[in-house]
Amino acid sequence: MVRRSLAGIYGSNPDDGYVNPNAPEQDPDVNSLTSDPLFINPEAHNFHLQPSSPCLNAGIDRQDHNNNGNTTEPINMGAYITGNETIGPVNLSKYIVEQPAQTCSSLGGVCCPHAWVCSGQTQPTQDCQSCCLGFCYHRADTNQDGRIDNHEITVFINRWLASSQDVSMTELVRALELWKSG
Repeated sequence: MVRRSLAGIYGSNPDDGYVNPNAPEQDPDVNSLTSDPLFINPEAHNFHLQPSSPCLNAGIDRQDHNNNGNTTEPINMGAYITGNETIGPVNLSKYIVEQPAQTCSSLGGVCCPHAWVCSGQTQPTQDCQSCCLGFCYHRADTNQDGRIDNHEITVFINRWLASSQDVSMTELVRALELWKSG
């Protein structure tokens, strides 16, 4: 086994299971290499072997990586044994499944018209700023029965007369339309 840090040291502790190039005789593993493995560019994390690397065909294929039934043939030492390995950052984007954006109808809700009130909870969706998970009613429909009666329209008109900032003309016109349709 060969270890190379980015500083160019191939091992330092004879008891750590790696080769100590300064005292290879202290290492119990006589099959390890003590020379530079000649990685292509370790500083850029490219640990493929150069064509003149001493690690080429210096290992034994004990796990039958090429699936030919022979577990005694030579094989490259290191991380890239067969050449099909992916080592380092992997682009997982092809495995990410994006969830479709929720729409108001997919939640079983209804998108209330502007200035209407929701009887339940609201939730923003792709197609509706506040999807109502209940039912929508006009602000003039104070008893929430789906229609505006004479008392409700009178109160709403008086709110508009008292402060046009509280009730817009558009809301008032829509309330009058709903009252008429009755």
